[in-house]
Amino acid sequence: MKVRIKGAHSRRAISSGDLDRRTYEGKLFHRFRRDLLDHLGRKPTATEAALIERTCWVHLRCSLLDAKLASGELTQIDSAQYLAWANTERRSLVALGLGKAVPAPSLAAFMAEISRDDAA
Repeated sequence: MKVRIKGAHSRRAISSGDLDRRTYEGKLFHRFRRDLLDHLGRKPTATEAALIERTCWVHLRCSLLDAKLASGELTQIDSAQYLAWANTERRSLVALGLGKAVPAPSLAAFMAEISRDDAA
């Protein structure tokens, strides 16, 4: 069965098994899920698997809103929803241990790097 999500706010509840992997949406969803599983590096627990599934759906919805943003058709409501979903995706990735922040270098390290670049 070929199921196509019409937009970011589609009301049709579907499972990932309903997504046709030949469509943009299906490819994006399954590729992102595979990337998260690869990054995790092991078989996920049941909780992690559920969180990965939810994160993939949120990622898909944000990607569909990206298209509206690029076309200039993003409404104020879309914008608020986008920010909420993007933050949800970020928090989900952190909960999975995949979105750890990289500490910023110290000012001394930054200045030393600039000096090395200038010398080269």
